[in-house]
Amino acid sequence: MEDVVNIYKPKDHPQVSAPFKFVTGELNNTHHPYEVAGINVDDLKPTQPFIDNDLVDKFVEKLNNGETLKPIWTDKDDNVLDGHHRFAAHLVAKPDAAVPAIRLLCDKKTGMELLNNIEEEFQKHKLKCDQSELLKSLSEDNDSMYVRDKEYPTKKETLMAFRKKPIGKTVSGNFFVLKSIAGYKPYEIEFDNLLETDAIDRKIGKNQNPIKALAEIWFPSINIKGKSKEFGMTEDNFINAIVAEKARIKGIDGIKYGDKLLQSIDEK
Repeated sequence: MEDVVNIYKPKDHPQVSAPFKFVTGELNNTHHPYEVAGINVDDLKPTQPFIDNDLVDKFVEKLNNGETLKPIWTDKDDNVLDGHHRFAAHLVAKPDAAVPAIRLLCDKKTGMELLNNIEEEFQKHKLKCDQSELLKSLSEDNDSMYVRDKEYPTKKETLMAFRKKPIGKTVSGNFFVLKSIAGYKPYEIEFDNLLETDAIDRKIGKNQNPIKALAEIWFPSINIKGKSKEFGMTEDNFINAIVAEKARIKGIDGIKYGDKLLQSIDEK
């Protein structure tokens, strides 16, 4: 039986579900030129033979309510690569207004291949992020959680660290200090991928609450105070948990910030 989706979306047509910043980030990283444009509906050339009228109606309702739709994607000749339903909604609700678009400065075939490849990379990245139930829950309200952030250099290193409590198997990882303190037990820990926050911003390690400072960089769009209440956690425990979870997703088994250390990988 023919896939019903393909009646509306031919196989080679992109179906971009990746957040806008993910796509533009990949375009920037791979040096594919593009430009933000407002294109008259009469100048846009649909390349998809069928659309779902119910979906168009939903977009029309949003436009009539004053909402802004995500930009559509076109090639250099204004062929619509993705966003036919949004284009049709503009045609119905705002035929005289320009349609927000991202114009890829390449031909149609190259543009489709490019968006399809980016969507494939996004799905791989999303699958990795969704391994964490906590981060998956955060992404339901804010898709910026899925935007791939900058990769920082890590290193293999063995450190002598000190901790008062025994090492546990907790979501928030294990915290240590890097200097000997009376009553603290020493642990020699071997890290395969240790991240030093100085590689991100030297201010983090000097901050009175360095883990919170790191969380604000790694989760810039998350309302930390509000979300910690929603999850029934103290703000500190919530911050520790999301930082440790993000570190695990990124394959980082330790974070060194100033004279403190977070061991993020544990055996659950």
